[in-house]
Amino acid sequence: MISAGYDYMNLGYNIPLYRAARAVELLREGKPVPRGTIQVGFKHKTFEEICRYGLDKSVIEAMKKSSAVDETKQYMLVVEKILPKGAAHNVGIRGGDVLLKINGKQMHTYVDVESLLDSFVGKSIKIDMWRHGETRTFEVTVEDLEKMAPKEFLEISNAIIHDMSYPWALQYGMEMGGVFLAKQGYMFGGVPPSSIIKKIGIDETPNLSAFIKVMEALPNGTLVAVEYVNALDQNKVEISAATVDKRWYPFQRAVRDDTEGKWHFSDCEKPNDGETAQEKSVAIVGGISSSEVNTSTHVANALVSIEFSSPFPIEGGMNFGKSKAWGCGVIVDMELGLILCSRDVANTTLCDVQCTFAASKTIPAQVIFVHPLESYSIIKYDPHLLLNDATVQVRELELSKDRVVPGSKFEFVGLDRDQTLFYNETKVHQILDRQSMGSGMPSSFFGFMFSFGADHSHKPLPFESLRMGGESRGAVGVHYHKDEEIVMAYTLSPGRTHMAADVVPLLTAIQEAMHKGVPLPTELKSLPIYMEFMTLAIARSIRHLPDEWALKLMESNDSVQRKVLTVSRKMVGSNSYEKFEVNDIILSIDDTPVSLVGDYKKLVDGKETVKVSVLRSSKVIDLGQVRTTSFSALGTTRIVECCGLILHDPHPALLYLSSQDKFGKGGIYVAFKEGGSPAEQAEAKNGLHNSDETNEINSKLITRVNEAKVTSLDEFLDAVVKCKHDEYVKFTTKNVDNGELAVHNIRLDLEYWKTRDMSRMPSGEWVSKFIEHEK
Repeated sequence: MISAGYDYMNLGYNIPLYRAARAVELLREGKPVPRGTIQVGFKHKTFEEICRYGLDKSVIEAMKKSSAVDETKQYMLVVEKILPKGAAHNVGIRGGDVLLKINGKQMHTYVDVESLLDSFVGKSIKIDMWRHGETRTFEVTVEDLEKMAPKEFLEISNAIIHDMSYPWALQYGMEMGGVFLAKQGYMFGGVPPSSIIKKIGIDETPNLSAFIKVMEALPNGTLVAVEYVNALDQNKVEISAATVDKRWYPFQRAVRDDTEGKWHFSDCEKPNDGETAQEKSVAIVGGISSSEVNTSTHVANALVSIEFSSPFPIEGGMNFGKSKAWGCGVIVDMELGLILCSRDVANTTLCDVQCTFAASKTIPAQVIFVHPLESYSIIKYDPHLLLNDATVQVRELELSKDRVVPGSKFEFVGLDRDQTLFYNETKVHQILDRQSMGSGMPSSFFGFMFSFGADHSHKPLPFESLRMGGESRGAVGVHYHKDEEIVMAYTLSPGRTHMAADVVPLLTAIQEAMHKGVPLPTELKSLPIYMEFMTLAIARSIRHLPDEWALKLMESNDSVQRKVLTVSRKMVGSNSYEKFEVNDIILSIDDTPVSLVGDYKKLVDGKETVKVSVLRSSKVIDLGQVRTTSFSALGTTRIVECCGLILHDPHPALLYLSSQDKFGKGGIYVAFKEGGSPAEQAEAKNGLHNSDETNEINSKLITRVNEAKVTSLDEFLDAVVKCKHDEYVKFTTKNVDNGELAVHNIRLDLEYWKTRDMSRMPSGEWVSKFIEHEK
């Protein structure tokens, strides 16, 4: 049966009505609907194909003449799959056997076989099979298929785990039994779905109950080994590392209630609060290898391998696969436990971080600072976890306060993902403002960066650049003075090198705050404009830049790359949006001519207001005092989960990409849509699929809930809590690219998809609470 779809075809299957009628009649009588199986999968073969199995022609002719055979169904059934240690396998039935009769009755169709098996649940049947030129008879006890269906499952870290079910076992030809990973979720991202989990750490997990018992004993944040067998490669036992997660998602057991037709959830036990994952840091066998160990080991001991993962794709991260990342960091303060790393790796505080020191010990860490305008983040670990461990030798490196100059020679020490050490001599070829394409840059990253290397893909960003030579491709690390062992520059994400001097001021402020026990800086001020570059020649010839300003800008730019800064985008809702116009050429900040990003940053960052002069329509215009905007150094600090949608306030990148007329009064940003959620089901009902983005709710702004306008998360919650379970909620959304409105009617399922509010506390911890709706 083929049914037409939206703009493609759906393949459907019909069910004989008499089979459905049987089930309905039994249900009316209050009786169970028995379903039998012998753990075998059959396949139709035509009589012509059956001849190749060596079946006697006399047998085939008898089958053809059988009154049970429809002229349109000239075929027989052959055993295609058989479950190891299943009922049929245990009595000797094997793949390739041709089915002749069951209990003396010829069988030609799946429905005939299933109907008979359903009538003999718990009883023995005799099966006649043809194999190797002879008929063989087997006596098999029909098993109850209902008893093979999982009656409970575990939900942990958004993963779904249950005992192996019969359909999956039959599909992959696997033995019934074992713990089946139906959905990877967050914690088991390194384990393929449809795998059988054999062990957690050293504990075997033969069934779901044993698995739950093991997981209940593990504290949140514990790094464990997961031993599993991939259903697609059953001859190999593999091992993956996983960090136990019990804080981002519910840790609960679901049991099926057949009388109500529902699943009832109960929380699983958790270890006492006094027991922490930090007490169970894991030592990893291995070491840093290099042909230059004598020269570089000292510096290498300051390098840290970082595994970053975020439980929710936020701020557009879902489009670039940024929920998990690897990178390298450098220890800059051993006493406080501070690590400098790339913002490409650690781009939000909504995350879990594991740091590996000297390739020998892994411990948890926390992102405490994400620079909103530059390329780095600061991670904190507990230094006490590294004390008294002879296998771990670490040190800190001092960051230079001096800026790099062309021609400088440094030593480069870096790591690749396998923690192999690279050593080389590097040289600064050029320092210039340039426009590059950041490799894999998330859409939330708009700002100024210090970098080098070949152009890659994605959003263009202006920055002051170091063009280096001699770096080992693919390695990330630091460039330092060999004699003084002071870091001059760092390459903590492939293809981008940055000056260490630009980190020192804020790092010093963070260190001082931590020593004094006062809150860390949580926001930075700057002008919310996104700039690109224009050559001085074009600015003079096409934009009619006055000669006097050309001379002033040339004097402020000591580079042979004569360029000026132009406004490309501006942030909606800011004072800059009102003051600036796109394509303005920035001439001066506080009466100081500026054409380099580095100079611009020094003149703007941290101030409440700045005086700005620009060139607009061939005229020099004084904009007067322009108010700066505060940018969060923590990223998104609150999210709401509703109907399977991950929601948060519009992030800076979205405000840059939109315009005031398209953005309007704003709304709530839809960061992600969970698979199988009511939101996804609503789109499926409308015939949407992955390639149809016109009416998808992802990356849109929710502006109304039913008839209530919403511009904040609080307003959204106030409106949605008035909606009851099983009611349809009307979400009006806006596309910020073109301003188009759309309506999404989503059924509110508060039984399985509860509304949740998650916020970051001043301590750095994230706290979640479920929201009660009106009854």
